[in-house]
Amino acid sequence: MAFAPTKLKGRAQPPKTLSLSSMMDMMTIILLFLIKSYSATGMLIQDVEGINIPVSTTAGSPKKVLTLAIDDEAVWLDRDGQRVERFESMDVLMAESDDPAAMVLPGLFTFLENEARQGRERENYGVKFTGEINIMADAQVQYNAILKVLKTCYNAGFSQTDFVVLKED
Repeated sequence: MAFAPTKLKGRAQPPKTLSLSSMMDMMTIILLFLIKSYSATGMLIQDVEGINIPVSTTAGSPKKVLTLAIDDEAVWLDRDGQRVERFESMDVLMAESDDPAAMVLPGLFTFLENEARQGRERENYGVKFTGEINIMADAQVQYNAILKVLKTCYNAGFSQTDFVVLKED
């Protein structure tokens, strides 16, 4: 048998209040939604000292992936604007040869192949390996040197290459 609330005649009813805990739950959900949907495309890549990046009118923005820096001295691994590891010197980059195998830079290839292998192993944990890499090259670096780096990246499993450029205003 269901009981219907009875109205108290002549007596004051207790004031009705809002439950603060349910309101806090609602505000937390809204806050988390706003934080998750907030998209910031700020400085994803830090400038590397000594590299004069070319200017472009591109509409794309860089992704936070593995970044190589090429200057007039060597090819470097870049982490947050710092040259972390040196791979090949400019002498190796500029050496000319008729041998197609000379297009692949051995030190860089070993490192990138290891990174690609680790990326594929992370796929077991749900992190997809995309084979993306950024190249930040000085504007004065010759085409042949960049071509060798591109060939090495491709052979190691990094087939999606983006060049970091400054966006023209």
